[in-house]
Amino acid sequence: RPRTDAEGVHHEASMEAFYGCYLLASCQTGNQNRTYVGFTVDPRRRIRQHNGEISAGAWKTKRWRPWKMVLCVWGFPHKVAALQFEHAWQHPGISRHVRTRL
Repeated sequence: RPRTDAEGVHHEASMEAFYGCYLLASCQTGNQNRTYVGFTVDPRRRIRQHNGEISAGAWKTKRWRPWKMVLCVWGFPHKVAALQFEHAWQHPGISRHVRTRL
């Protein structure tokens, strides 16, 4: 949000960092039930990486290209919180926060 400093100069707020977790689904015929959960700070770039359009995609997703991003969860206060959520989403059976709700 905008703020005014001690000298009365108005400053616009800088954009907050984006931390998100996403769910991919394979579009490959016969493999539409394949999914992948990941973390990103740039969803548009990350889906392009997974689909091989640009470098640095996850090797686990190479075999079932192309992918579509079907869900993105964001609003985490910091990177660690997003990474903890990603881990719980990937491992619901061992996550104490998820396990109690299954």
